[in-house]
Amino acid sequence: MKNKKREEKMNSNKNTARIEINVMKNKVQIGIILIFSFFLVTSSIYAQQINVDGIFDESKWQDAIEFSDFKTYKPDIGYNASESTRVLVTNDSLNLYFAIICEDSKPDKIMANLTNRDNLKNDDSFTIEIDIEGSASSNIFFRANPLGIQEDGVISDGEDEDLNPDKIWYSKGIITDNGYQLEIAIPFQSLRFKWKQVVEIKMGFKRKIFRKSEIVVFPEYKPEVSNRLMQRETLSFSNIKKRKVLEIIPSVTYTNDEKLENGKWDTKQNKIEGGITGKIGLTSDLILDLTYNPDFSQVESDAGQIDINLRNPLFFAEKRPFFQEGVELFNYGARMWNVPLEYIVHTRNIVDPIYGVKITGNLRKKYSIASIVSSDESSEQTDHYQIFRLRRKFKDDNFLGITYTGKENTIAYNRLVGLDGLMRINGNNTIGYNFFRSLTNDSTGFKSGNNFGVCYNFKNRFHDFSLGYSQTDKDFDTQVGYINRTGLQVIPIQYNGNFVLDSSKIKKIGVWINSRQKRDMYSNKYEQWTYAGLELYFKNDSWIWFGKTFASEIFQNEKFKTGNYGGGYYLQFNKHIYAEGYISWGNKIYYDEVNPYQGYGWVADHALLFTPTNQLKIKLSGIYSNFYRSSDKEFIYDYTIARLHTTYQLNKYLFIRAIGEYNFFKESLNSEFLISFTYIPGTVIQLGYNLNAERNLMNENYIPNEDLQVNQKLLFFKASYLFNR
Repeated sequence: MKNKKREEKMNSNKNTARIEINVMKNKVQIGIILIFSFFLVTSSIYAQQINVDGIFDESKWQDAIEFSDFKTYKPDIGYNASESTRVLVTNDSLNLYFAIICEDSKPDKIMANLTNRDNLKNDDSFTIEIDIEGSASSNIFFRANPLGIQEDGVISDGEDEDLNPDKIWYSKGIITDNGYQLEIAIPFQSLRFKWKQVVEIKMGFKRKIFRKSEIVVFPEYKPEVSNRLMQRETLSFSNIKKRKVLEIIPSVTYTNDEKLENGKWDTKQNKIEGGITGKIGLTSDLILDLTYNPDFSQVESDAGQIDINLRNPLFFAEKRPFFQEGVELFNYGARMWNVPLEYIVHTRNIVDPIYGVKITGNLRKKYSIASIVSSDESSEQTDHYQIFRLRRKFKDDNFLGITYTGKENTIAYNRLVGLDGLMRINGNNTIGYNFFRSLTNDSTGFKSGNNFGVCYNFKNRFHDFSLGYSQTDKDFDTQVGYINRTGLQVIPIQYNGNFVLDSSKIKKIGVWINSRQKRDMYSNKYEQWTYAGLELYFKNDSWIWFGKTFASEIFQNEKFKTGNYGGGYYLQFNKHIYAEGYISWGNKIYYDEVNPYQGYGWVADHALLFTPTNQLKIKLSGIYSNFYRSSDKEFIYDYTIARLHTTYQLNKYLFIRAIGEYNFFKESLNSEFLISFTYIPGTVIQLGYNLNAERNLMNENYIPNEDLQVNQKLLFFKASYLFNR
C-alpha cells in the first residue's frame, strides 16, 4: 500500500513537472509571438521616389543617366549586339534605381520562367555588376529575368559565380511586344559602401540572350586586360542618407522527429525552439553579424552522392545564410583546380553551432576583413572555431592577404597561418602565390606542415594559359578548410583556346589541354593526370565536350592506372526541355587500405529538366558507377541513385516542392515535401514533411523485413521575420 502511494506521488510529481515544462514552452512561444508582432508593427519600409512596377512613368527617369552602347562578350568579343539594350540609372537618398529596356525581334522566343530565387540558368536575363571595394577581384551582382525573378551573389575573376549571398532588393519585369523591360531598386544599405557626400561606385551591365547563346556587356570588354571586372564604368551619386545597417531576424522552429528502432517508434525530437540573428553596422561598410541558437538545418537535403570506394571525403557546399555573406573574402591567391588544398575556409566543418559571431567589410580604403568565431556542439568535445583574414588591396586587382584559422577543444587543436596574394604584371599576365603552415596537436602527438604554391597566368581574347607549382607536405592539415590529399607535389599546366566560327550551327570551338605532373611524397613515386579534349558550342546556350584522360595514381605505395574516355553535354532543346550530364569509361582503383587493386568501369551523371509551363519544373536525375576487377574481370559493385525534383511556383514568393530520391545500393528512399514563402531574404515561412524508408529493417522480433518500410518521419515548421531599420 505504501509503495502504491509512493508511486502515485511520484507520478503526480512527474505530471506537475510536465505541466511546468509545458507552461514554460507556452511562455516561450508567447514571447516569440510578441517579438514577431513588435517587428511586424515597427518594421520600416524603404521610402522610394520610384514605384518599382516595370513602368517608367515617374518624372525622375527624365534626368537619369543612360547607357546603350553594348558590345558582345560571347560567343566573340567586341561586335555590335544583335538586339538593342538601354539602361537608365538614377537614385534618391535611400535607393539606386535602374530602368532596363531590352528589345527583342522575336519576343515570343524570350526564355522566362516563374521560378524561385537564384534559379535563372535557363532564362534570358539582365545583370548589374557592382564593384564596391574597387578591388576588381570580385563584384556583387543583381540579376533578373524578364519577369523580374531575382538571382544575386558574387562573381570573381574568371567568371566564377557564387549564388549563396542573398541581398535585399526589388525588381519587376514585363514582357512587351518589343522585348522586355525591368525596373530595379537596390537599397544603398544593401551595398555596404564607405559613406561620403559624393559616393563613386564602379559598375557594369550584362545581358544574356539565351536562344542566341549571346552575352552583351557594357562597358565593352577590352581583351588587352584579362580581368573583365577591372573594366567598369564609374558613376557618382550624391544626397545619399547616411545609415548604418541594423537587421534583426527572430526565428521560431518546430520539429517533430520520429525514428523506427527495433520495430518500435521513438520520438527523437518534439520541440519548439527560438533563435535570433542580428546584423549591426559598425560603420557604413563594416558589418557585425551575430546569431544565437540558430536554425542551421537545411530545408533541402544535399543530393545523394556515391559514398563508397573513396580516397577523399565528400564535399558539400555551404548553404546556411549566416556563413554565406562575405565568403568571397576567403578566396586565396594561386588557388588552382585539381590541387590538394581547395579551400582554406570551408564552414560546413562547423556542423552544429550554438552561436556565431562574424565581422566582414572594409577597414579604411585599402583593407578588407573577414572573421568568424563559433562553437560546434556536434561532437563529444565542443569544438571552438576562430577564423581571421585581412586583405590589403593595391592597384587594380592586386592584393596581399594574411589568414589564421583555428579549431580547438580541451584535448586537441588544429591551427593554420599564412599569406597569399596576386600580382598583375600587365593587362594579360598575373602571378598568384600562397604559403600556409599548419600546427596540429591531438591524441597522435604534435605535427606541423606547409602548403605553398605559385601560379602564372596569361589570358587574352583567344588563349588562356597557366603554369604553376603546388606542394602539400605530409603533415599539413586543415580542419577548418577542405583538403583532398597530403604529401603531394604538383606542377599544373593548363591551356584553353577558344575559336569563334562563322557558322549557323557551331558558334565556337574550345580546345583543352590540361596536365598535372605529380610526385607522391610518401613513396617518392611519380604520377600524372593529363586531359585533352574539345568543346563545341551551339545556339540556345548549349554545348558538348569530349576527350581522353591519360592518368596514373599512387596509392599505398603502388601505381595504378586511372585514365579514361569521357564526354558531356548541356543541351536546351526548346523552351520546355533541357538536359545535361556526362559519362566516362576507364581505369579505376579499389581503395582498400590493406589490399588495393586495379579495376575499371563506368561513371555517369545525367539530368533531364522538363518545364511544361513557366511555373512547373520537373527534374529527373541520376548518378551511376560500377567497378570490375582487372585481374579476373570480376564484378565488384554498382551504385545507382535516382532523384525526382518537382517544383511548382505559385508566384514569385510562394512555391511547393516535392523530392524523391532512391538509393538502389542501400535500398533506401528519401522523400521531402515543402511549402515555402519568402518575401525577402530573412522573412520566410516554411512547412515541411520528410519520410525515409529502407529495406531489411529489423522488426520487434529482430527479423528483417524485405519490403520497403518507413523508418523516419520528420515534420517541421520554420518562420523568421526580418526587421530592417
